Amino acid sequence: MDYVIKASFGNDSIALIQWMAEQGHHDAYVLHNDTGWAREGWSARVDAGEAFARRLGMTPVRTASIGFVAAARLKRAFPRSGMQFCTTMLKIEPSLSWLDQVDPQGNLTAVVGIRREESSKRANWPEDVEDSPMDGGRRLWAPLVRTTEVERDALVLRAGFEVLPHRSKECWPCVNAPRADLRDLARDPERIAVIRDLEEELSVDKDVRRRMFRRQGSIDETIAWAQSKPGTYVEGQQDMFDCDAGWCGS
Repeated sequence: MDYVIKASFGNDSIALIQWMAEQGHHDAYVLHNDTGWAREGWSARVDAGEAFARRLGMTPVRTASIGFVAAARLKRAFPRSGMQFCTTMLKIEPSLSWLDQVDPQGNLTAVVGIRREESSKRANWPEDVEDSPMDGGRRLWAPLVRTTEVERDALVLRAGFEVLPHRSKECWPCVNAPRADLRDLARDPERIAVIRDLEEELSVDKDVRRRMFRRQGSIDETIAWAQSKPGTYVEGQQDMFDCDAGWCGS
């Protein structure tokens, strides 16, 4: 193998797998991290993405982790914006552990589907990093950095997939969830109940209560904020910040 494609199986991941195949790069692992926090039903998308990769001659691989809830309990806190411990514990560490087994010499090139058009934070994302510390010193390649959304969508359709109206649901919800995702979360009372219970559990014996979305308050206050009109609820009406680690959501 020459490549390891990082895939959450959102639109950008599917587009990347299709692009790699069209360029003749079939000698690739397709690496998916099971976060233990995916939205109900997302596993079907992962299964379909892995079957697609196999048809192209690629080799799908899944890593396991302790899961989001267990990670929060271990840290006695929720991850924060920026480089979160959830990314490290659920994605980077399991990936590096697997890579050290199959590629101890560091010869594989890690490939990501990041596009500069995605956000201002990624507007200057490098196409090539020769020695990526978060990939164990391996080369990191982002061949779709200049790809537009229209071009990305065309790749997804050529792959035989529908273009999703949202990002990957491998983490539901992400601690950086935008307002639209939080409105969608309002229709998932079971996941809200899990978050509510976890907030209470992590707040025991703490002077400051633990909140998954700290700027909006408790999960119930956050859901109320998401459904309110801008300016009519609490301060901090803007969407959450994206994680800038480059591992999530594509």
